[in-house]
Amino acid sequence: MSKKMMIQLCALLLCSLFISLASCSKSNDKSNTPSDKYYFKAKFNGVQKDFMHSAQFQFGEKNGNLVSASLYGYESKIDFSLPLEQHPPGFELEIFRYDMKNIPPGTYTEAASSTGTYRLEAERHIQKKNAQGEHYTIQYDEEDLNDFTIVFSEISREKGVRGTFKGKIKLDTAPFDVINVTEGEFYFPYNEDLLNP
Repeated sequence: MSKKMMIQLCALLLCSLFISLASCSKSNDKSNTPSDKYYFKAKFNGVQKDFMHSAQFQFGEKNGNLVSASLYGYESKIDFSLPLEQHPPGFELEIFRYDMKNIPPGTYTEAASSTGTYRLEAERHIQKKNAQGEHYTIQYDEEDLNDFTIVFSEISREKGVRGTFKGKIKLDTAPFDVINVTEGEFYFPYNEDLLNP
């Protein structure tokens, strides 16, 4: 056997070994998927919704303080090959501290957010397309209702971000189209990993 053939054979064996090991680690990872541990769910007008698809906890820090926290997810898996208007509705919760102080565990309300210390947002986004082929977003939010509460029961790098939420969100263009949000719960890791993409 020539030296060239020996090198090619070794390279082929190494590639096969690498592919075999990579596929083993992927199959072993399935038992530890984030969907088994984390959640983002609520009832909208009594109907159970699960937002743990392409879900993510995003955060902003300044001088060691957690100054913004955003939780986002979709009602079902997103197929990016489909047009935007066929993507599932999304839901987002956000707290932002204007004073750049830390967001500790505790209760945050839409009514208290008008004091200028922090901003609370709860939004539902639905993608649509008009007759001219232009995309637009239908948005429900908590603005002007003063009836939304987020409770952070835990915020830590080691244990994650956990809490509850409830209240009302309305359609921006039709204030009488209101969704009553109840039994909201979330649990995310304290990182910006995309869960269940």
